[in-house]
Amino acid sequence: MRCCRGARISSLADGLDPRDLPVLGPTARWGRVVRVVDGDTVWVAVRERMRLVRLTVRLHGIDAPETRTRDAAEKKLGLQSKAELSSMVLDRLVGIEHKGLDKYGRCLAVLYLEGVDVSARMIERKLARPYLTK
Repeated sequence: MRCCRGARISSLADGLDPRDLPVLGPTARWGRVVRVVDGDTVWVAVRERMRLVRLTVRLHGIDAPETRTRDAAEKKLGLQSKAELSSMVLDRLVGIEHKGLDKYGRCLAVLYLEGVDVSARMIERKLARPYLTK
């Protein structure tokens, strides 16, 4: 992860609505988290081919409780998981280790914050469970 390049992404993404960023495929190695969708999905602003684009990233190796559900207990846990992930990575530079695509076409990746695996941290805090895709 190169901090000097990351600083450019931070300044470029300031004040932009993440929904206005075009979506592109997963080749970036670092980026800035611009939105936390839920406890295991984030939007990352990355530089691709000299453009700032949005990458939807599903955190590899974890499954967090759902925030959009009728089950009140699961929804409460899902909102806690989302809040914790937000406090951890929102508006921060993260390293991206691509693992492929999920069944919905989202980038599956391990995110690193200051060298620490974000998925592992969510599992340690009991806000997500281990989940391995086939």
